[in-house]
Amino acid sequence: MARIAQLLGRPFAPWQRAWADVAGEIDPATGRLAYSRVVMIVPRRAGKSVLLLAEGLDAGRRARRRRACYSSHRRETSAALWRDDWFPVIAESPLDRHVQLRRANGSESVTWRATGSTLRLLPPDGDAMRSLAANLVMVDEAREFSLGQGEAVEAGALPTLATGAGGQFWVVSSSGDAEAEWLIRWRDLGRRAVTEGRATGIAYLEYAAPPGADLDDEATWWACHPGLGHHVLLDALRADHELMSPDTFAMEYLGVWPATRVDTELVDAWAAATDPDAALAGYPVFAVETSIERDRTVIVAAGTTVAGATVVELVEDRPHGPWLDERLAELVDRHHPLAVVWDAGGPAAASRRTLEDLAAPPVALNVRDVAAAAGSFHDRVLAGALVHRDDDRLTTAIGAARQRPAGGAWLFDRRQPGALPVIAATLAVWTLHDGTRTPPSIY
Repeated sequence: MARIAQLLGRPFAPWQRAWADVAGEIDPATGRLAYSRVVMIVPRRAGKSVLLLAEGLDAGRRARRRRACYSSHRRETSAALWRDDWFPVIAESPLDRHVQLRRANGSESVTWRATGSTLRLLPPDGDAMRSLAANLVMVDEAREFSLGQGEAVEAGALPTLATGAGGQFWVVSSSGDAEAEWLIRWRDLGRRAVTEGRATGIAYLEYAAPPGADLDDEATWWACHPGLGHHVLLDALRADHELMSPDTFAMEYLGVWPATRVDTELVDAWAAATDPDAALAGYPVFAVETSIERDRTVIVAAGTTVAGATVVELVEDRPHGPWLDERLAELVDRHHPLAVVWDAGGPAAASRRTLEDLAAPPVALNVRDVAAAAGSFHDRVLAGALVHRDDDRLTTAIGAARQRPAGGAWLFDRRQPGALPVIAATLAVWTLHDGTRTPPSIY
């Protein structure tokens, strides 16, 4: 495999060579491949496609009439990979004179002239694989397969695999979310095989940041992305880190499953703080937050109940637009708030002049206070010192909230979709309790 990659002009990075050695290990007792199942979960842009191409070509290089198959979640996506990357790379390499390339749409393949062995592109369904006796089946982008789709592929492919030295079933992907049920099943099988040290016939590879690692720290990136410095440049990851949501970046590049990032302690405490009868009494604080893309704006109120408990309420969560000025003016006129607050360094600051013109004390919090507000809110929720009515939008926001470092503290990351109401709630509660707010004089 390494020799083929070299001839293709895509020499293996260290991780690819190490994994090729593992996946290609021979059982000395039988002379066959030691692993009939190969599960590989690696970050995006690590070089897995090169590894799969080299594996697919190597499967038929020396033995006659071998059949290797490649499939991913969408045939058109796979065909684009073959047409735009794999075929040109092969055609421009010394291997070109040894293989025949079939480019016709629907029957793409690479055939070794000397052995008649073939690597074929197949659609992602079991029926396509059922009629083809194969020595190697590689399923790429496995996270995109539902459990039913994956099981159909297994039912079609596994019985066709030859029993000789070439019989392998590869499941390949980057990490996924909770919907990647088929990949999760293979992930759990592989992890158990490793932790229990059982000889299961599964070779398992997973690159991921360890639990508790700072996912914004470039040292973490170097530690868990095996293609960094080889197949992807640090500047490219930096650029994507700025644009992507925290969960997306962690999943695509750091091998982190989003479900593991949920602050379950905060979610549970929030659920316990539900009070259907909680209602604002007296003068509230209104907080405004706008998304980085300026596509949504929220207004959250914080105040106290008749019994003196701190309560938060999501007042508005709407597409960003001119409605904000009129709605804020209406809320201020009706409720006479102690303050209207926003993050001075956030997107809502673009509305600063409008906010300052309201008939309510304006408060623009600096980054130090925003960080303090986040930590204080977190502590209040965990201590049971805050209540709320059962609003699904706020509950969803609590589950979506992600922390990012800020100096010696942390903030709730506004890049994360759905987290805006939580960020606004932290600002409102912090301002409510800062000790400098006095009730307005109303004439």
